Amino acid sequence: MRPGRPRSLAAALAAALLVAGCGGGSSDRARKPDTPKAAPVPYGYTPVRAGRVMFAHPAGWKAMARPPQGWLYGADLRGGDGTEVRAGVIGKVPQVPAAALVADAASSGVELNAVGVQRGANRTLKIPGAREAVRVDYTYATREGRTPDHRGTDVSVVWGAGSAAVVRITGPQAGLTPAQIDPIVRTIGIGP
Repeated sequence: MRPGRPRSLAAALAAALLVAGCGGGSSDRARKPDTPKAAPVPYGYTPVRAGRVMFAHPAGWKAMARPPQGWLYGADLRGGDGTEVRAGVIGKVPQVPAAALVADAASSGVELNAVGVQRGANRTLKIPGAREAVRVDYTYATREGRTPDHRGTDVSVVWGAGSAAVVRITGPQAGLTPAQIDPIVRTIGIGP
């Protein structure tokens, strides 16, 4: 075989595949991509918007006058025993086009500020208006404790070339169950 032949053969195959993928049938431009619909806001929940990120939290949770540094919005519920459940939107995250990279950066922040972090796997989600979204569930202990006594869920969303954020929900395991987290996650969406 001559030295130039493998390249020309590869070029011919690539051109054939391109033509086969573009020819005949219905136009891809005519079909709209499947965009998931956000779940309706559950009764008793308060819808909020932070930049382009929208979600809803239980109505009893109060908006923070001063959210943590890097957060666009935060709401919490403080129990009589001092426990705190929190949900919010973190805008100070790497503005990269891959939700998995945003999720890894968010998890690194948790690991720096807590002990005994047990991180679950990245789970891909379909979020209305987002190009990509990844959910990560984890447990951790506060600096005072050793046994994981808190749980958290981060939903990292990317909707444009340099547009990313994380919706974070955290709290003591006794005061925040997966059944309470899931309705909040289902309301996440990216607005215009």
